[in-house]
Amino acid sequence: MSPLPFRDPALLAALLGLIAGVLFSIRPRAWGVLLAWSAALGYGAYSYYQHFDFRFFFFSATVTALALVSFFAERISEKFGLRSRWLDPNSLWGAIIGSIIGLFLFNSLEMLLLGIFLGAAIAESRSGLRPALRKGATVFLSLLGGDGLRILVACAIAGQFLANYR
Repeated sequence: MSPLPFRDPALLAALLGLIAGVLFSIRPRAWGVLLAWSAALGYGAYSYYQHFDFRFFFFSATVTALALVSFFAERISEKFGLRSRWLDPNSLWGAIIGSIIGLFLFNSLEMLLLGIFLGAAIAESRSGLRPALRKGATVFLSLLGGDGLRILVACAIAGQFLANYR
């Protein structure tokens, strides 16, 4: 019996590639999405796709399209100044807390997205209603711009790989 919990070294390499892809997707202009995508499809090709069904191939095509969108969304968000690292820390913490509340209390993607907006707006509410709503919209758009979309796509690739592996 091998000392590793995985008997297939290719599966271990794919999982390490997925983890590295998610971590590298946090950095701007890094190739994290491509690394995660390559790890998932590389393992599929190595195993002759015997561990995957049609959903994996459909998802792979969808993720490839999203990876291209995330590439262009990053360029567009730079053009309009929607970068999450340029935002106020109070707004970001409000968005994080709002998204956690939206996801875990209401258990839906829609409430997660609404929680991002409302959390940032509430965190900035001391400056008035109109600036708070503007700040909430800015945080929402910047987190779903290049940075957020890139991280979301890398996590989706890893999640779908783990969900479809049989």
